[in-house]
Amino acid sequence: MRMRIQVLYFIFMLHVSSHSLAQVGGSDFHHFFNNFEDSVFNREWMNPTTITSEISVQNYFSRTDENNHYSSGIEIAIPEDLKHKNFRISTGGLIRVNNTDGGIQMVLSIDVSDSAVFWKGDYLPDSTGKAGIWNPFKVSALLPMSIPANSRVKIFLWNASGKSLADVDDLEINFTEVEFPSFLPK
Repeated sequence: MRMRIQVLYFIFMLHVSSHSLAQVGGSDFHHFFNNFEDSVFNREWMNPTTITSEISVQNYFSRTDENNHYSSGIEIAIPEDLKHKNFRISTGGLIRVNNTDGGIQMVLSIDVSDSAVFWKGDYLPDSTGKAGIWNPFKVSALLPMSIPANSRVKIFLWNASGKSLADVDDLEINFTEVEFPSFLPK
């Protein structure tokens, strides 16, 4: 009986995480985007590391390497209309690496008074298996309404080892309210 309950709970959690989350539109959606083309706008993002390339389709981008382990990113307060609500943070963009085994991570950190209350690093694989190619990526995290209202959200690319060059461009961050079911499905 206990095993059956555990299996049912597992199935329920899979169902909730993949199908039952309803995205709420309207004012509960917040979108941030940086293509690194506007140097004035880039100063509003943390750790501005914008460089140019004559050979890239992407003219400007943020680079990490052995001397700079963090890309440009964003640090903001949780949007007012999402405080005390469940929400999803989705991050996407383009990544290019010169070493496909570089261990590059997209980091989501939630801090209160400079102390992390949540930290998640998603490794970004090079989907082509070839160095030097721009690849799209998308990662997300579900966050509960219990996240402290005075939290700050930081999102950035982390090149922990610094062994490879990693470039990010067209960085897009979305905050969306989600509703979890309040009962087990029958």
